[in-house]
Amino acid sequence: MRRVGLFIFVAATASALAPYRTIGLLDDHDGHTVYSTLGITTPTSSSRSSSSPEIATPTAAVERGEDAAAPVQFNDTDFSQDSVHSREFVHSSKPDDYKDFKVDCGHKLHNYVVRGYYEARDRFKKLGGKPNMKAGPDACGQISCSYSTAVKLCNDNTEPKSLDSWKPIAEILEEIHERCNHGEAREFQGGELFHPEHWRVIMERGEC
Repeated sequence: MRRVGLFIFVAATASALAPYRTIGLLDDHDGHTVYSTLGITTPTSSSRSSSSPEIATPTAAVERGEDAAAPVQFNDTDFSQDSVHSREFVHSSKPDDYKDFKVDCGHKLHNYVVRGYYEARDRFKKLGGKPNMKAGPDACGQISCSYSTAVKLCNDNTEPKSLDSWKPIAEILEEIHERCNHGEAREFQGGELFHPEHWRVIMERGEC
């Protein structure tokens, strides 16, 4: 009787634990990998058709060298305060003499417009060629517009004016940003820098 009772107990226990295999990840005959302690199944690579889309998982992202925590999508107009402040203190290579140039700070811009400033500055640092301005005075042309931030270049000379490169434009945008920024992105203002050689750079809100 004891042997019969023990056999019934073992059989009942094995039957109760059947859905929860306790040793490793086992591949069953139906093409599914069994996650033993959770009773969860997912198709193995051999059971997927070649046309099936890849399942986006953190593990797959890591294997591809991607950041598993990165969001799938984001709003281009969303620019966190932390990101703004972390980029504001990047070392500037602009000459110190810009400090002596007149800058008029203009109307306030919303915080997301700051992204347009960074994009314009970085573009002009890398842009080849050189800017050519028509004869003035007050000959202005828009040279950049992104994220509702417009950049204009103006010539107040009566003769055409050329610069050696676009780099001074990037440096002037840095100067305007530093002198018109009140410390908070929501208080950032556009501005206009007056060069002593009678040309100007304006950064202001624009329709892009």
